[in-house]
Amino acid sequence: MRFYRFLPNFMYTGEMGTDYMNIWNIIHGVRTFLIGPRTSHEWLFISPIGYWIYTVLLLIWNYNLIVISVFWGIVGSFSVLINYAVVKKIFNKNIALISSFLIATSPAWINQTRNSRYNLAAAILFLPFLLFLRDSIKDKGKSLFKLGLILGLTMSFFPSPILLIPASIAGFIFYSVKPKFKYILNFILGFLIPNTAFIIYEVSNKFSITLQLLSWVPYRILGFFGLYPKNTVNTTTLSQNIYSIYHFFAESFLGYANILTLVLFILTIGFSVFFIKRFYKNKNKEMPFFLLIISLVVSYVGLFIHGNPPEHYYLVIFPVPAILAAYILDKLIKKKTVLIVSTLILGTIGLYGLYKVNWFYQDKLPVNYLIRPVPYELQLKMVNSIIKDARGAEFSLFRKGPNDHFENDFANNYIYLLTVRGAKIKEGARIQYTIIEGEENLTGSEGKLIFSEAATYIYKTQL
Repeated sequence: MRFYRFLPNFMYTGEMGTDYMNIWNIIHGVRTFLIGPRTSHEWLFISPIGYWIYTVLLLIWNYNLIVISVFWGIVGSFSVLINYAVVKKIFNKNIALISSFLIATSPAWINQTRNSRYNLAAAILFLPFLLFLRDSIKDKGKSLFKLGLILGLTMSFFPSPILLIPASIAGFIFYSVKPKFKYILNFILGFLIPNTAFIIYEVSNKFSITLQLLSWVPYRILGFFGLYPKNTVNTTTLSQNIYSIYHFFAESFLGYANILTLVLFILTIGFSVFFIKRFYKNKNKEMPFFLLIISLVVSYVGLFIHGNPPEHYYLVIFPVPAILAAYILDKLIKKKTVLIVSTLILGTIGLYGLYKVNWFYQDKLPVNYLIRPVPYELQLKMVNSIIKDARGAEFSLFRKGPNDHFENDFANNYIYLLTVRGAKIKEGARIQYTIIEGEENLTGSEGKLIFSEAATYIYKTQL
């Protein structure tokens, strides 16, 4: 399911193109290798480990971007085994098998794997985080170095796992564990090691990103509670925040929201509350369950304060729905046959969701570039038509289509394909090519048409 109809359904967006152009610029000495991708906040960058992986892969495979997607497809497939190994160690074999099956068939996990983005690693690294958090509490802080190391590594792939730091603190408070100061220092050391390159960049730039982040966090919190005139909570924000977690669970089990996912969501939350009350007096024995709940609640509170979090923000706790569902099934159903059948039914729901939306055959669906990017094979045709028409001359590139308000008209996917093929792209060149995605973006005065297929157009103008 991670590789079925891989190339026909391959997605290559302008955002991915930005990453690959950054790698090209790192290799050619135009961009620093000390920081990684920029987040949705223009001033916030993360550590460069993901970019270092991309650099090696693209150099070995001669800048063929398909290798990145194959790499993440393999990593996403191994996530099922990683989940089994870690959950078996933390919980038991039943919960490990059930949750691994649910992750294997989860539309959210399959979609995230096929998106081929570096932030998938953050979702997988939640698993060892949960393991080391449990160990750190059990041994009163001796494992905090490992916990800090895994959190620092997780933060190298996505910023939202920063919420796991207050979740960890909440776990220690809940179990009344006060680690020695030297263990806390070990945690900080472990956290800093994967971010060494980022720290070097920050030192050389007077901690510009860190200072901005330290001022941004209080601003978001104060604004949420109405103590600052921006980001103030209102009924719209509240409804969006509540719906976002329901949508997260719905995507995990079915891939879209309907009455079935609403029932599953209510049952999952309801039984979780039931088990919290039931096992509270025996919370040490059920420590993994309570740490899972603490991670879910604290992370969600952080996302709630942020306001209307998009689905990928939930990567910080991505495995939680599958593990929580597996835990509930294991505790409720003692007969092995019934447990197996229940697991198969729940997993089949995910497969049904993929079938219902024709997920593996999106290239056969009607053209709508607001929903899905231009197919990769069509992008290659467009790029080759520009190269053939330009005949080695310098040219500038523009794009009209979804998200064209972002950097370079959200055309960095085309720019990368052109650049690695030797095209001479130069801002302000006499020759201009304009890529148009979608008939609705045509104005009738674009210039000379040199390419047209499936509601995509390329026009040429000369100054």
